[in-house]
Amino acid sequence: MTLSPPTFATGALLSAYALNTLTECANTIQGASIAPTGIFYRTGNNNTWWMRRKWQYLHVSYVTSGDAATTKIFVNGTQVLSDETLRPSGRTYDIDLSLVSGGAAVGEFYTIEVRYTDVDNASTVTTNIYESNQSSPLLNNGTYVSPSTWTATATPTAAQLNTIGTAISYLSDVCTSPAAVLYRVTESSTFMLRRRQLYLNVSYNAYAPASFRILVNGTSVSNLTTTGEPVNVQIDLSGVSGGPAVGDFYTVEWRKQDSGAGMLIDLYESGSTPTTYAPTWTHGETLPNATKLNTYDTVLDAAYTVLNTVPWQHAITFDTVDHPQWTVRKTKRYLHYIRAGATSATLKDPAGVYDDTSLSTDSDGYGSLDLDGVDWLAPGGTFVLHECDTVWIDDEA
Repeated sequence: MTLSPPTFATGALLSAYALNTLTECANTIQGASIAPTGIFYRTGNNNTWWMRRKWQYLHVSYVTSGDAATTKIFVNGTQVLSDETLRPSGRTYDIDLSLVSGGAAVGEFYTIEVRYTDVDNASTVTTNIYESNQSSPLLNNGTYVSPSTWTATATPTAAQLNTIGTAISYLSDVCTSPAAVLYRVTESSTFMLRRRQLYLNVSYNAYAPASFRILVNGTSVSNLTTTGEPVNVQIDLSGVSGGPAVGDFYTVEWRKQDSGAGMLIDLYESGSTPTTYAPTWTHGETLPNATKLNTYDTVLDAAYTVLNTVPWQHAITFDTVDHPQWTVRKTKRYLHYIRAGATSATLKDPAGVYDDTSLSTDSDGYGSLDLDGVDWLAPGGTFVLHECDTVWIDDEA
């Protein structure tokens, strides 16, 4: 996201237009901070994921334990790692995508494969795959500095006002919203999310006999035998023992127990609507006005807590089952997808009110759709995809 806050000069006339530009930038960042978080599908099997390159570095995390196992990672078919060491405590391997032979340029789609070979009485799982603009997840984008704050009688200086623009420029680099795409599953599965908001919402269809447990970071937070289409569960993440702090990665396991049958159909975070927004200014208004000026600090500091210090995006699983289904939130304009099977892919209204949209593909099985052309789908709205082998949403056609 590129934002352009104004620069204030000493002695220059302070205009409502310049202050309202600050407001527009600050509230845009706040909106990005409450967008749905990304969802990564974990698996212990050999698997492929798909994404569109935005950042320079790819981080692949995995766990191997037992007698023997070799972990191999491929980017666009090029092997970038062969690790014969067991990693029972886990390992994150960092890849500079600009150095991968045959890798993707920024803006191009590419695949990530994780393969486990020479397996002997071993347990293997790919726990996370994501891009960032830092060579290590432990690094950050520099130092965020809170904007100035004012007392009731303090008149702002140009230098103080420019601290608001500096904070906006810093956060504009890290507020790219990850794609909110859920791969629907019918068997016990674990997902990796990065916490942004207060509540975790889980929806699933459950059929008798039903017995499903939900665990957050290994802590059981729900254990129900309820049947229905759907069963809805909301978890207060702040009350989970060992649960994530805002900005932390965490696991969500949907565990099918006994002979239960069902499908996980939605997984997303939510919170309360922000009560503080950056202010609107009118021509002729006078300063000092500490109440309005200090809202910039409130809004931007809260966004920083959620957005963390590094921009990132999760990879999306690829070609996992014969007839995959997906739940997606429209946080971006364009839908991209691959369909290699004989059955056409479709976009569906989850409420079943509106007609399906058929998704066409080219000779390579690739297709895209401008979601603004789906008249019933509002920004932030939910839709369902059937028969797409993998999907991606972003703001580039």
